[in-house]
Amino acid sequence: MTAHKQQRPTLLSQLSELASRPDETKGRRGMLPSPLRYPGGKLWLVDYIEHVLEVNALRPSLFVEPFAGGASVALSLLARDRVESIGLVDRDPLVAAFWDTVFHDAEWLVEQIRTVDVTLERWHGYKAAIPDDRRERALACLFLNRTSYSGILTRRTGPIGGQAQTSRYAIDCRFPRGTLIERIERLAARADRVAFVLHNSWEEGLAHVSSLINTGANKLASKDVFYYIDPPFFRKAERLYTYYFRDADHRRLRDSLIGLEERWVLSYDACDDVEDLYRGVGNKLYFDLPYSTARARAERRELKAEAIITHQAVALPPDGQKHPDIPGLQSVRRPASRQDDSAVPVVNAASAMGQRPAEQSASVDGAESRTDAHGCSGATS
Repeated sequence: MTAHKQQRPTLLSQLSELASRPDETKGRRGMLPSPLRYPGGKLWLVDYIEHVLEVNALRPSLFVEPFAGGASVALSLLARDRVESIGLVDRDPLVAAFWDTVFHDAEWLVEQIRTVDVTLERWHGYKAAIPDDRRERALACLFLNRTSYSGILTRRTGPIGGQAQTSRYAIDCRFPRGTLIERIERLAARADRVAFVLHNSWEEGLAHVSSLINTGANKLASKDVFYYIDPPFFRKAERLYTYYFRDADHRRLRDSLIGLEERWVLSYDACDDVEDLYRGVGNKLYFDLPYSTARARAERRELKAEAIITHQAVALPPDGQKHPDIPGLQSVRRPASRQDDSAVPVVNAASAMGQRPAEQSASVDGAESRTDAHGCSGATS
């Protein structure tokens, strides 16, 4: 009698079990961590935006990130059941293809993660040209994100371990196959709550959402939509993002948001440029965030200020209130460089919106970590 090999369960057969599994990451409640590493990752902001939704008694039918990137905020709010569905938009063809494949073709991607050779040769191949095939773009995105310094996808960014691979950290040190597979399977289990994934600019993303309002059988209303906007920062953006903003792009984003009916919250680096651009727009607070930087393999702890600006109809928790779940997160009224400005948050009938922060080059998946000169951390996230 021939013995039959026990077949490995298919990905689809495991999805319902995965969806019901508790989502906890390093002790933090309800996190659904992104498979992607991102400079300036926004995992720290999940608790605060959840608090904003609670203060405003909101449970959006559609929560949209027009600058998706690692999408940490949308994913974790979905895991916590604070939003009914999410929509992701990104201009980068690699990032958009990755999220499209995670939610609509995960079984193929999981198999590639199990079998792909993580080598410098493959890194150079993906760096040389953007693949034509959507599946290959998705794999290229994850591969380059996990094997390049600090997860940065720009042309000028080198591989972890350097071109000579002489570092004690090899190119595959941030490619934990089992962890990545588990994260993707957890995400795929929630595919039915992903309204759309678009390879579009933020303008096209807003236009798409507008086309859904008051149309179709579900009759989505403006009050049912909430945007989280995380544009490229003003400072050092060209070093961190393939599609960064110039001054005119920042102004166009602000102008497009003035009068936007749907509610939104925007995060930016707290610098004079942002303060000047968004003076008199919405409600604002500033946060001091602890983060780590690596200088010649010596870790250094610093505080970085970040701005939170919202639609005028979105109330923020009281200024100066320390968030109980985020140690060291303290709201402040304005960046230190602008002591002459008004000491209270501004409320006005205007609006704002954005894409993807910078400068947190030692941060991976929102966690502080020790990073060597070639961009690999001793952590395993």
